[in-house]
Amino acid sequence: MKCFETPYLTVEYNSDLNAVLPAWRGYVQPSEAKTGFEKILDIFCRFEATFILNDLRDHEGGFHAVSNWLHDTYMPAMIAAGYAACANIVPLELLMHVSLNDFEDKQAGVVPLRVFTEMEPAQNWIQTLQHEWATSH
Repeated sequence: MKCFETPYLTVEYNSDLNAVLPAWRGYVQPSEAKTGFEKILDIFCRFEATFILNDLRDHEGGFHAVSNWLHDTYMPAMIAAGYAACANIVPLELLMHVSLNDFEDKQAGVVPLRVFTEMEPAQNWIQTLQHEWATSH
């Protein structure tokens, strides 16, 4: 179900995965990134989701400019809302991998975060986690 759309971001909710699916496009200014992440948080809370399946394949650049804000503000709010894990689907460009690696380093030990290059393995990972989460909670 599509919940939000701008030229740089579409956010959907998938009830089968209990996941919010942001799809980022093009180069995103830091202010647009923050607005987008805040919208993702709102949708995550509205649906009481557990997972994020983040599609970055059409995104240019990275989120390095907002990585401290993501770590200090966004992630604590997401965790408080029940965030359990994130799958990132990325293009094969170096800059994005560097940006995600910086974010992964900051989130080490907080929540599982994995990087994929295709949608299907990312969905399968989320499905496995969703099943484990459902049986343990």
